[in-house]
Amino acid sequence: MAPVDRIPGKSEIGMVPLHYMPGISVFRSMAAFHTIDFQLGKPYDKMSFRNRCVIAGSQGIQVLSVPILGGRGFRGSYDSVLVDHRQQWNVHHWRAIYSAYGRAPLFEYRDWET
Repeated sequence: MAPVDRIPGKSEIGMVPLHYMPGISVFRSMAAFHTIDFQLGKPYDKMSFRNRCVIAGSQGIQVLSVPILGGRGFRGSYDSVLVDHRQQWNVHHWRAIYSAYGRAPLFEYRDWET
């Protein structure tokens, strides 16, 4: 492993849970560390924000979830999780995010259709 320059005022290694679309507080906590360890060898937590997120939609809170192969019966570590691409979850998520935030002043997107 190559030597790492120390950054004054930062801790050496931070252990941060892996999230799908984490909130700003997660990024804020990661900024306090020089190196981030996502601990991919740990057992996969069900009913967590590892494969889901919450957005503020026009009809209220909306939960978006990324389907994984094995579904609710999956048992394994984070590094063995595989996304189920048979479902069009990415289209659903993009439409929900665009619907909720598409008119926000700083919302930028790339038109993937063209």
